[in-house]
Amino acid sequence: MKKLFFAIGLLALSAVFSFSQGLNLTGDLVTGFVISIPGPELGDEEGNGKGEREFADIRMKGESVDAPTNRLRLTGELDGGNYGTKFNLIFDFDSLFTKMEDVNNLKTFTWGMDPGKQAAYVWGDFFYNRLRLSAGKFGGGDNVWNTTLSERWGLEEFQTGVRAEVKTNLGSGELKTGILFKIPPQYAVPEEQYTFKRLLNEMIIGARLDNSVFSAAFAFGFDGYDNYRNDEQEMVFGFMYKGKPGMQTGIEAKLQNLGLSSDFPFDYNNFAFSIVQMLGYDFSQSIYGRLKIFQNKKAGEDFWTFDMYPFGLYKFSRWLEVGGELGFGGDVSNFADSVYFAIKPVMYYHLGAYATLGAYWYNRFINANNYIHSSGKTDPFYTELGLVFYWSF
Repeated sequence: MKKLFFAIGLLALSAVFSFSQGLNLTGDLVTGFVISIPGPELGDEEGNGKGEREFADIRMKGESVDAPTNRLRLTGELDGGNYGTKFNLIFDFDSLFTKMEDVNNLKTFTWGMDPGKQAAYVWGDFFYNRLRLSAGKFGGGDNVWNTTLSERWGLEEFQTGVRAEVKTNLGSGELKTGILFKIPPQYAVPEEQYTFKRLLNEMIIGARLDNSVFSAAFAFGFDGYDNYRNDEQEMVFGFMYKGKPGMQTGIEAKLQNLGLSSDFPFDYNNFAFSIVQMLGYDFSQSIYGRLKIFQNKKAGEDFWTFDMYPFGLYKFSRWLEVGGELGFGGDVSNFADSVYFAIKPVMYYHLGAYATLGAYWYNRFINANNYIHSSGKTDPFYTELGLVFYWSF
């Protein structure tokens, strides 16, 4: 709660500054309507429920099949030269009924503002802009040591504390190295909340190098053993090649629960990682292609998944783009019984420079002859029809 009050105080400070200096306010909105149509069930191990079809759902959410909701993001920034402030506000909202056969099951329109996704901090530059000190709440995708692809994983995300960055000019590029001291969780170990040892255990170090050929980023969170999370050291790193016009290629990863201390040694079952490789290329002014490959393992699971997503887009005009994405993957340890294939045609119509209307049709097929979901049933076929609206300002 104190962290939230601290963030609100910084937002108030931002508003005060804006009257004298002017606040640059930007944002974006992603919303849409989705109809989900599950296929007939294969049934459980005894065959119960075989051939049954679930009723379709109607929801409000963004384009991604896994997107949980709609999102409105507001970003305010004040740059006074040697000082400034910045905040990110992220609002999630959802509504509409969940089952088409029960039209009376209409949800109340709700807004959600997760404190963990907000950011509000002030900064100042010193020693001829070589040192930047920031204090406040960091998050909302605003990570200085973030990785370089679209996932933008970062360890300083959702942290409240003090951050220091040293900027070094390398001639053809810039190197940023730094450290973040975060305020320890107040509900962890009360007698050690604000000790020097605790401060070091909660420390994050990071670095980022940018030049005309590539970008690279790295961050490591110590997250020591006196933390309530029991030694969850984390690391992120990323690399992106920028030397060829029209090409976007790179790799990024986030590793969690590294178990580097002797008190909590490495445990593969508790270890977690997310890795993505991407290659995108503008073949011409009209044709764009991209391939993304994901590997993912969750904590507490002894298997990891592999997913591959080829994507192509053809630009008919400045207004209309049509393309599609394929999906292929499964559980590596049981690939034959968990493999899936997906196809997703998409169309984007640009209403202007800042607004786009999109439509997609997602279809997923699962080889589920011997694969049973945790619910006891398996849906071998799934369809989703979506209409999405994007707006930036």
